[in-house]
Amino acid sequence: MRADLFRAWQCFFAVVLAMGGIGVLIFFIHHIAASIQASSIIASVADETIVAIDRLFPEKLGQGPPDGDEAQALLPAAGAALADSPGQEEWLHPKRG
Repeated sequence: MRADLFRAWQCFFAVVLAMGGIGVLIFFIHHIAASIQASSIIASVADETIVAIDRLFPEKLGQGPPDGDEAQALLPAAGAALADSPGQEEWLHPKRG
């Protein structure tokens, strides 16, 4: 009697697990079918592009240039050299002839 009850529970749980596995398989197939559609791929690329732009260019448009000391710090000093490398004079003012 006890062995028959044990076998019945084994079969019941085997059927429940099989149905759960089939449900997961159906969900997986639906997910893959939805993710390879063109609209889904385009939306994913757009989202990744927006994130990349925000990461590379954190400043927002329309804020204008900085004021006061911040603006002066960004400007080169009067008479400052354009480049600090050997031979810059030859490169900036080549000899003709």
